[in-house]
Amino acid sequence: MVKLKIMVLLLLIPMLFLAGCSADGGKVTARGVLKQNDKADILKYDGFIYSNVTNLEWFENEKDQIKKGEEIGKIKKVTT
Repeated sequence: MVKLKIMVLLLLIPMLFLAGCSADGGKVTARGVLKQNDKADILKYDGFIYSNVTNLEWFENEKDQIKKGEEIGKIKKVTT
């Protein structure tokens, strides 16, 4: 039983350490997205970053299956 507890601890400690290595908790930021692609067309809503995918190949193939939902808000600020 003691060996099992030690084994579990030895497995959990590295996992916790690796999970804690991300400074922002793994959350995508506008700055991070724009650092990867300065021409990205993004929208921040309720703390989440959404990217315009209408020019991607998979969207072209599946756009007939996607329906628009209800309006969730208005754009308040546009930046470059």
